[in-house]
Amino acid sequence: GLSNMGNDMKAAVECGYWPLYRYDPNRVKLGEPPFQLDYKTTNGKVLDFLRNQNRYSQLERSNPEDAKRLTADLDAHLADRMEMMKRRAADAGPTAVKELIDGLKTELLVVYGSETGTAEAVARRFAKYAKQRGCSIRACTEMNDVCDLPSQSPV
Repeated sequence: GLSNMGNDMKAAVECGYWPLYRYDPNRVKLGEPPFQLDYKTTNGKVLDFLRNQNRYSQLERSNPEDAKRLTADLDAHLADRMEMMKRRAADAGPTAVKELIDGLKTELLVVYGSETGTAEAVARRFAKYAKQRGCSIRACTEMNDVCDLPSQSPV
């Protein structure tokens, strides 16, 4: 009930079910990662947290096989998400892109897909830094270019 809400929220954060983070794009100007993960470790007690949730405990009683499978899937998902969030918290944005292509001296085919323009902006920034380091860039502008990727070398 409501009297345990604070404990439930704490348990959700500690087991990784509810990630605790902040995002401040102004930190990029300082050379710091804009994404900050406030709770970096999990205790692995997802099942203990779930058993305090009525919807899960009902599932566990009515269909224990599905509950067990879903819990295993959730454990894997939460572990993957935590690792991704840790990597993101360590990424300093443009600095990470520069480090990725430092020392490259080759032709690069830059391919991206974007609905919002974010991937295009990252691809353009990557291409700019690669050019500054002596790489030649070939942009993939037509869908037919993408279909021809297996013939490109090296891919």
